[in-house]
Amino acid sequence: MRQLTRTTVRDDAEFSGGVALAVEELLHALAPKHVPALWCRRGWRGVAVNGPDQMAGHVSNVDETGEWGILTDADNRAWAQIMRLDGGWIVEVNGFGPDAFAHRVVGPAGSRGRRRRAKAPNGKVAAGYYDGELFVTPRDVARLMWFWVQRGRLPEGCSLRRVEIGRD
Repeated sequence: MRQLTRTTVRDDAEFSGGVALAVEELLHALAPKHVPALWCRRGWRGVAVNGPDQMAGHVSNVDETGEWGILTDADNRAWAQIMRLDGGWIVEVNGFGPDAFAHRVVGPAGSRGRRRRAKAPNGKVAAGYYDGELFVTPRDVARLMWFWVQRGRLPEGCSLRRVEIGRD
């Protein structure tokens, strides 16, 4: 039988404390990380996104007319989708409650401008949109998407227009 002394007790406490710390670090490393948002480009596997700067890189890769992608929150409650058109991207977001249909984001200028139709490379109409709904930089698009998915609102000055089925 082992004889206990002050030194043995102190050594045992240090050892068990070290093991406890190692186990805690291991469990922390294995624990699922919080993923603020998930980006999925059409036809691609979803990837975690940790902020609007990272999101801007993904937006810039959606570079062919008619191509699209979607950003969702970790719980799939909020989403924002984009479609590439000549000269920029349009952004659509989910509604809530009885008004849960898609809504198009209108830029800070507030003016809808002229109505346009964009065609995909296959010649089919990709989308109908107004000038004020076209965003030209990946950074602006990423910021809009991030605000909506993470905060449930748009940046100051932007507004929403309900998507008209058969027209947009």
